[in-house]
Amino acid sequence: MDTINLAAGLNKRGNKALYSGDMVNAIYCFRRALFLDAGNIEYIIDLMFALNQLAHFDESMELGYAAIGMNDPSADLSVLYFLIAEALIGLNYFDCCIKMLEASLDQNKEGPCSQEARQMLDDLHQNIDFTESESESYQQYSALAEAEMKLQRGDSDGCNGILEDKSELFEEQPIYYLMHINSLIQEGKLEKALETAVFAVKNGMDITPVLCYGVMLAVKLDDRKQLDYFRSLMEDIDDCDVEDIGMLADALSILDHNKTAYTVFKRLYADNKFNKQVIFGFAIACIRTGEVNHGKELLQTLDLLEGGDAVAAVFLQSMASSADETYPSDDMTYMYEYTDDYAEPGWNKLLDCSTDELTDMLEKDKAFLNLTMWLIKNQEESAAEHILQKIPFHQPNQRLALRMIAVSLSVPLLTRLNAAEVVSREDAGKEVFVHTGSDFVPYSMELHQVVRQIYLQEKNDTAKDHMQ
Repeated sequence: MDTINLAAGLNKRGNKALYSGDMVNAIYCFRRALFLDAGNIEYIIDLMFALNQLAHFDESMELGYAAIGMNDPSADLSVLYFLIAEALIGLNYFDCCIKMLEASLDQNKEGPCSQEARQMLDDLHQNIDFTESESESYQQYSALAEAEMKLQRGDSDGCNGILEDKSELFEEQPIYYLMHINSLIQEGKLEKALETAVFAVKNGMDITPVLCYGVMLAVKLDDRKQLDYFRSLMEDIDDCDVEDIGMLADALSILDHNKTAYTVFKRLYADNKFNKQVIFGFAIACIRTGEVNHGKELLQTLDLLEGGDAVAAVFLQSMASSADETYPSDDMTYMYEYTDDYAEPGWNKLLDCSTDELTDMLEKDKAFLNLTMWLIKNQEESAAEHILQKIPFHQPNQRLALRMIAVSLSVPLLTRLNAAEVVSREDAGKEVFVHTGSDFVPYSMELHQVVRQIYLQEKNDTAKDHMQ
């Protein structure tokens, strides 16, 4: 059977699973179909719908913007724009969401999503004030955005200055304490950062990120008293914002207390059964506390959600081949990511193999393609750029993955632009969208050159600081 027919069969199976309520197997089939026929916008729309149902908004948004740039005349853009809007509202990108809802209605005012689009627009306009620039919420947002930009550029003094000057705007706001702690860490003032975390908790700001900072700082400073204090608080966590779950997993790894991790992840799993980080963390915690079969079942569910051949598959294979009863090892974290002993050989292949060898491996090995894209997203910008320039990425599924990197919320801007440059070269004449930090715009060489100049200037400034 040729790949196009095989993809069609998998997508059909995915829709049957979807209509029967089996979301996990639906996503598995949709992913496999899209891997085989990555230019099929219908398959992207089906996968986006399922991902939105499970609140996997970041990936759905990436797929949506990737699909827009493919310029498929047969695509139902009204549905595509609406699904992107659903994902954007889940990510709190309200202004971009409004643009997409309006675009959806412009495409088809009586389309299958038009009634929902109008309702969402009405709700957004009623609940969000975009015009009152003097409102306290707008001032708070503007000050935070400016402080965060300074923090990202390494200007912790500038960040602290804004937070102190505008402190009246942040009274009883957790974000003030989080950014203040972060800036103190960047300055190397770890004791002061820990004191701020303790102060925040005692003033009612016992939110998950503050507790995570407390654990990390107490371990770094070898402060056993504060470590015990924060660990006791973490054991009571019964809720966590989706964007903070990764930080929580990192803190639980540093804490190195399996029973606490098991308690926290079990509680979170009850309300987040399809969150990949929660599933993975709970699986490892189950295995470490003796519930090996349950842990394996969770990893198998995660493997289906990933479409196979990704992070969960590596762990399942390692468990199957390991004769060691203590697997996973003590140095393995609760973080949903490839382990170093798997990722490092893959990175070495990317560096050492010829372009022809890599091209062949990426075409034949889905697991290697998944690892390559993960490495590109998680490497420092210059290292990622080296790989992006080394490999031509001829296949549609490879370019789809790069299109998604270009709009990812978790990838450095220069890497996003470098990924977009590759696609614009391979998909000549088609748009590639890039997430700039505040908006989604078509890729341009002019934007790329400006960002590269800023990046190189910052590298030079950092090098000079180290020499002084």
